Amino acid sequence: MPEESIIQLINQWAPILIFHPDEGSQCCYPSNAEIAYDKIIHNNFSKDKSPTTLNQTAPCYYNCVSYKINNIDIIRIKYWFWYNYNDFPSGPDPYGSHEGDWESVEVILFSKRLFAVLYSNHETYLTTWRNEFRMENKRLMVYVGNGSHANYPLLQTPLFHYDFWNMEFYDQIADSNDRWDTRNNLRDINTTKFRYFVGYWGNHIIHALSYEGRPPLSPMVRENEYNIPFYRIVTYTGDVDDATSDANVFINLINNNTKNSVGPFELDNYENNFQRAHVDVFASTDYPRSQIPFFPFIPTLQTGNIFPIWNNKYIDNITQIRLWHDNSGRYPGWFVDKIEIYDMVKRQRCGFNCHKWLAEDEGGIDFTFNRSGGYSRF
Repeated sequence: MPEESIIQLINQWAPILIFHPDEGSQCCYPSNAEIAYDKIIHNNFSKDKSPTTLNQTAPCYYNCVSYKINNIDIIRIKYWFWYNYNDFPSGPDPYGSHEGDWESVEVILFSKRLFAVLYSNHETYLTTWRNEFRMENKRLMVYVGNGSHANYPLLQTPLFHYDFWNMEFYDQIADSNDRWDTRNNLRDINTTKFRYFVGYWGNHIIHALSYEGRPPLSPMVRENEYNIPFYRIVTYTGDVDDATSDANVFINLINNNTKNSVGPFELDNYENNFQRAHVDVFASTDYPRSQIPFFPFIPTLQTGNIFPIWNNKYIDNITQIRLWHDNSGRYPGWFVDKIEIYDMVKRQRCGFNCHKWLAEDEGGIDFTFNRSGGYSRF
């Protein structure tokens, strides 16, 4: 069990979830994962869109780790929410529909002060710092997507959407009085009966074999999907013909004075990135789409750490960046105008004027750029 001071922080930062008023008719509210687990291991779990009313005593599971990086005391508290089903509004089956749904909100504290919040949002995480989330009476408020249960920090946060046969389907969030205070029933996930389970939370083989419709993996193999969001990375694609790239782009951050570096980070925020004259924003937590594994349906236990453990290394005084892509896609060549790096620990910003093609027929796809000028505060 965590020490008493950690328990106080776990209670302090337990979020309040705000549900869309149509959640009960669209899908379902949080429920007890141990009940679902008993059904799953006995191959008795099936489509279950219950409960249709909010139960304030539904368990909220949590996991907490603490350690030091560069003499910074770091505490990471991850709150897990279990739903029996996921049903994206208006989406064609199986897109956005699958048995079982694990969602989470992670609070990251530096020296017991809030540094960042990460919100599970479909196949990635939304990252916010400091004043970029809603607080109400000193409580963290989270908006929940109708049926999809994706988490959002603010009503004005851009909504996840996907295209299907020239139709667009969007997440739906709304302010309402349909609110769940997760503090009511907090449970340490390491004390549950499913703490060692690393399989899929769902037994529907048709959905399990489709990318969109497979059931979620257990939280116990998803604790290290990403690193701490020490940096915000902004790319500027140039306004020239054929500047757009389809390739997977990567970056290393380098302090040439100390010969230290962090990365590589794959620059992928699940938007259509690197379009001509477009600005893209990434957090250093963004889960790389090209490394999302596909797993066949396995109703029994899986062993091993399935997801990569990301490097939580932090460096300051970034003097260089290494920028490259994998030359994939139909149009891999990319004309990058400039890159901005935001150090979220020291609240400092620096820039790199690139103005260069990353293309095989233009001199190469892998370059190192020096910082342009010094740092500025933000």
